[in-house]
Amino acid sequence: MPSKMFRRSLLATAAVAALLGLSGCVTNYSQHPGHAEVRGQITPELLTLDERAIDSDNQIGITNNSNIRMLWMDLRRAMLLDRPSRLTPYPMAY
Repeated sequence: MPSKMFRRSLLATAAVAALLGLSGCVTNYSQHPGHAEVRGQITPELLTLDERAIDSDNQIGITNNSNIRMLWMDLRRAMLLDRPSRLTPYPMAY
C-alpha cells in the first residue's frame, strides 16, 4: 500500500513539474521593447556620436552668440570706428 501511495505522489509531482516546465515564463511585450526596437536605436538619448540634444542646442546657441558679437566687431572695423584716424600730420597718442 505505501508503494501505491508513493507512486501516485511521485506521478502527481512529475505531472506538476512537467506542467510548470511547459508553461514557461510569460513576458508582457507591450512594456518591454523587442530586439528589433533595441537594435534600431541603441542610444536613444544621444543626437550625435557624443552629444545629447541639449548639448547640441547649447553649442548652437554659443556659436550663434559668438557669430553675432564677431559681426559687430567686423562692422566697427569696416566703418573705421575701431581706432582713431591716422591721416593727421600730428603725432597721435594711440
